[in-house]
Amino acid sequence: MCVEHSPGETDLLGALKPQGVARGELELLLRDYFGSASLQGDELTYPNDSNYALKLSYDEERLVDIVAGPAFTSEMFNALQPRIHTALLEDAKAVIWQVILFSHALPVKGWWRYKDHFQIIPVPGHAPQSPLASLMVEDHPFILQYSVRGSSNAAIRGLRSGAVERRLALLLHTFLEGAIREKSGYARSHWVLLPGNVHDLQVGYCQNMYTFKDFKHELSEFSPIQQIQKINATDRTNYYALRGLSGSETLEVPENLENLFDRFFSLPLDAQDRFLRACYWLRHSWEVQHVSRSASYIALVQAIESLLGRTNEVCEKCGQLRHRITKRFQQFLESFVPEIKQSNAREALYKIRSGLSHGEFLFDNDRFQFFGMIEPKGARELSLGWQMGQVARIALINWLLAQHMTCSETKGDLLAQN
Repeated sequence: MCVEHSPGETDLLGALKPQGVARGELELLLRDYFGSASLQGDELTYPNDSNYALKLSYDEERLVDIVAGPAFTSEMFNALQPRIHTALLEDAKAVIWQVILFSHALPVKGWWRYKDHFQIIPVPGHAPQSPLASLMVEDHPFILQYSVRGSSNAAIRGLRSGAVERRLALLLHTFLEGAIREKSGYARSHWVLLPGNVHDLQVGYCQNMYTFKDFKHELSEFSPIQQIQKINATDRTNYYALRGLSGSETLEVPENLENLFDRFFSLPLDAQDRFLRACYWLRHSWEVQHVSRSASYIALVQAIESLLGRTNEVCEKCGQLRHRITKRFQQFLESFVPEIKQSNAREALYKIRSGLSHGEFLFDNDRFQFFGMIEPKGARELSLGWQMGQVARIALINWLLAQHMTCSETKGDLLAQN
């Protein structure tokens, strides 16, 4: 039941943001209601007008206050309360949402499903696919379908589905060998070579895009998989080993993939956030490697640093926290990538990151316009980046597998670096 708003009432935080409302949802609903918003420092006003109705104040990312502005009325209050409750709090029926993801070099030819939460399936036969099926092209499209909490408001459904998509895409990139990524959220255009006669090259300025006929985001249920083969599951010990590709391989999954997702979803929310930050840097490393091998390497170390956590050790002389990042980095690798047996080898991996991030040097591939295999130093740096990529992925996965496990269980389940 709505409560009449009096002009003297200014604290609306409890009335308009009930417990359980996710970050961003109230802001989106208010923009939908008022039509516009204005952000100045840590304050967000609705609408974008000096004669505003509501002002939201933040401490970093946390909403700490909502106050009425000069244009706020009791009619607005009484209209907003039921709208917020209906769109954000009512238990709407879960919907199945689908998006296009891409796999690098490994086309998706089968299905894999995680309980009643999500599944991956191939794009249908009539969907656009690479004409170079026998070559290792970068972007093989496939479909990710997942269950998401519904809402009577279409914008809120879109916001919730986007959050789930980002989490699943980051996890799939970390757990699978296909360098999984989403479609870009930004409209970007590039000069591209148009199809046609190779002896008469034609170029055009085209926008990145992928879709196919009859594709829609919202579904009433998961697509049937009875007529599709299941994706092959392989031994987890060898799954993450560095190996070459002939061009005929398809995406496979490790045999313990369901267990990896079980482990992630059983983590406390703050630990989930830490792991997703690590996954983000792991994927970012992949995305920037063609632009900068140096930046790619730095991101791999940052992925591991995301899981180190904070230290409470204080310097006796100055009273400041003693971070000891290099030492804790080495200890982390010793625990989760024990195959790097020499401490000086672990220290060297971090020293390279320090030199790169502090501007002391760049990898040769970023200084000269040639491929690293042409000369020894560039080849060693290229190999070092691949090694660090494997170390980071194994470290992340072994950290996840070690959560909520006894020491004896951990030793039998952790991956080895191959």
